[in-house]
Amino acid sequence: MTGQPPIVATGNQATGLAQWARQKLNNGNIEDVIDPKLRRGYDINSVWKAADVALRCTEHESRRRPTMTDVVMELKESFALESAYYRSEFPSTSNWNPHTETASERSQTGAFEVERFPRFTPSAR
Repeated sequence: MTGQPPIVATGNQATGLAQWARQKLNNGNIEDVIDPKLRRGYDINSVWKAADVALRCTEHESRRRPTMTDVVMELKESFALESAYYRSEFPSTSNWNPHTETASERSQTGAFEVERFPRFTPSAR
C-alpha cells in the first residue's frame, strides 16, 4: 500500500512504518501514504479501511487490537470495495469471481497485484 520499507527515513530521522503512516494519516489524507506507483488505481474507501485495520493491529495494548476474525471481516469488506471499483473501471471483467481462483493464481487489478485466496470457513479443531 505504501511502497515504503519497514523503516522510513525522513531527513536525518528513521521511523517505523506504522508510526510514519499513523503520523501521516492523522492529517486526514490517505494519499500521503499511498505508493505513487498506484496512480489512483484504487478505491479510496477500500484503502482507508485496509489502512485503518493495519494500524489498529499495531496498537501496543492487546485489548485495543482487533481480533483476527475482525481483521479478516474488515479485509474482506475492503476487498469487496476494491472489487466493485475494479468492475466499474474495467467493465469487461464484470464476470470475475475471486472465489473461483486458487491461492497460487495471481491477477493484476489496476496497479494492485492481488493474490487470490479461496473462501475459508470455520472448522472444529
